[in-house]
Amino acid sequence: MGGLPTPRPPSEKVGNKVITQAGIDVTKAFEEGARIALEKARQKGCTTALLMERSPSCGLGMIYDGSFSSQLIPGNGVLAQLLLDEGFTIFTPSTLEGYLHSMGDASAFDGACR
Repeated sequence: MGGLPTPRPPSEKVGNKVITQAGIDVTKAFEEGARIALEKARQKGCTTALLMERSPSCGLGMIYDGSFSSQLIPGNGVLAQLLLDEGFTIFTPSTLEGYLHSMGDASAFDGACR
């Protein structure tokens, strides 16, 4: 969404920047993609998001450390942080199942996009 090719080059967060494995700064593309995703979510009335773990865009709680060595550090991806700042509830595949079991059904997703 932010102008990168599909598939996009491997990228990781380094501080507040997103850098490809080749050393190219793609932060602006990730930020633009996050802004577009937020706009689309708002248009649909979404309040909840399901994001993949560890990525520089969607990672929640733990992301790769920028060394491209599969090492994790505390942090959030660009989109995950933007959605949190905007008040969204965010789940990852590893947190969703436990949450649904605690609710007893899927009623928690009344604000989710379909």
